[in-house]
Amino acid sequence: MYTTFFFPKGLGYAAGTVLPMPNGDLAVFDLERRLADGPASAEELARLDAIRPHLARAAALSTRLGLERAKAIVEALGQAGMPAAVLGAGDRVLAANQAIQALPRQIVFLAHGKLGLADPASSQLLATTLAALGRRENTNSIPLPPAGETAAGVLHVLPLPGGARDIFNGAKALLIVTQLDRPTSPTAELLTGLFDLTASEARVARGLSEGRSTDEIAAALGLSRETVRFYLKGVFAKTGVSRQTELVALLSGSALPKAK
Repeated sequence: MYTTFFFPKGLGYAAGTVLPMPNGDLAVFDLERRLADGPASAEELARLDAIRPHLARAAALSTRLGLERAKAIVEALGQAGMPAAVLGAGDRVLAANQAIQALPRQIVFLAHGKLGLADPASSQLLATTLAALGRRENTNSIPLPPAGETAAGVLHVLPLPGGARDIFNGAKALLIVTQLDRPTSPTAELLTGLFDLTASEARVARGLSEGRSTDEIAAALGLSRETVRFYLKGVFAKTGVSRQTELVALLSGSALPKAK
């Protein structure tokens, strides 16, 4: 960086400080100076040290304001009936509303400020999704199987772009839960949004949720049985299930059958 950027601009010496923040992050202040001026003197460093406490307070206040913004957003979503949480660096929970905390059989709050899912398969999907957030900017949807009296749901992982990260104090992702507790079958449009299905995959999934066989779906959509099975394979991959009975149970919000 010095060779390609600072030296060509006449810069080359610096003085800086690293400040630990209350949320576990580090605030770094770096002051570059002209190469011709040489390194900072002991007197100059002493003057900088004198303002270090003020820098620490300013950074801590900025961090706190960012956390308050994140809390305000998830609380507003909670008022709208949407369980939500904001994840920051290291996938730590910056804020979580009461609605998402009221899903202990599906959403698990772990040590060190982490969040996980009770269902092992869904938890693995969440880990994979969070690990890939830096490489893609699309919304990811993860199925939440029903647990006890809690209906099945979908956890949406929304990556926060650069501008949003500033507002949310460096937040990485916004998590929102949509619960599938309606007695009627979800529409194809809703399925597309909930699970990131293609239009064809959504129509096949809806057909199954209505109790149709693959042959009946193929006839209704004017497709071959092999094409329907191809779309069904994609639906399985995106919803985290492996059998048609599990998919129907997930979409209806009923309990998934136990594996024998």
